[in-house]
Amino acid sequence: MEDKYEKIEQYLMNELSIREQVKFEEDLRKDPELRREYELRKEINDAIQEDDVMELRDSLDQVMKKQPVFSNKTRKIYLISSVAAALVVILVISSKVFFSAGSQKSSALYERYYEVYPVIMSFRSTNEGAEEKDLLYKAFASYDIKDYNQASQYFESIAQQDSTNYLSRFYLSICKIETNKLNEAEDYLSELTVKNNHIFWEQAHWYLAMVYVKKDKQNKAREILHKIVQQNMAKKKEAKDILKSMK
Repeated sequence: MEDKYEKIEQYLMNELSIREQVKFEEDLRKDPELRREYELRKEINDAIQEDDVMELRDSLDQVMKKQPVFSNKTRKIYLISSVAAALVVILVISSKVFFSAGSQKSSALYERYYEVYPVIMSFRSTNEGAEEKDLLYKAFASYDIKDYNQASQYFESIAQQDSTNYLSRFYLSICKIETNKLNEAEDYLSELTVKNNHIFWEQAHWYLAMVYVKKDKQNKAREILHKIVQQNMAKKKEAKDILKSMK
């Protein structure tokens, strides 16, 4: 395995023959551990090449060229400065890799577990007036063809007319997720989780957790997911799986 890890650097530096490249790429496909190590090292390698780090290196090179001869005191100062600069570079790279890895993990979890909520037609049996019912039909028709911007406008009109219409507010929050207006989705869903006297209470918790996952707010996501598990809500199994993946 050590030999394989050594080949990562050779692969990244284009030092392998065509045959060795093919073999290494085959190993990457078959070996998840090797693939994770490769992705991490590639990310670090890419970070080192970024402009801010390159400028720091150039600056250090210029100092070396301008001062070819150092006194003992100057050497000590330069050595300390160089070490400090190197530490800054390491911290910059480490933080970028750490936060990038966390964001990628959240994105992967979101892609795996998020599904748009299906259209339901139970609103036909409700007691809305003719105008509100007409808006609902239009909203669901737009939602059904994935025109979430248009659906959002209809659901929003209903929500403004009737603050107790939880159906329209819930679907409005889904439209906000689908149009990447996550802050608005979070606001609507948070409101829906406060009262439990409507049929979308459990679903609101799940989609609020999904919003937090997508926004990489892992602490808030964990809080909602734990609540889903503890209160035995519909998405209990999925919530447990996500919590395990977040460890």
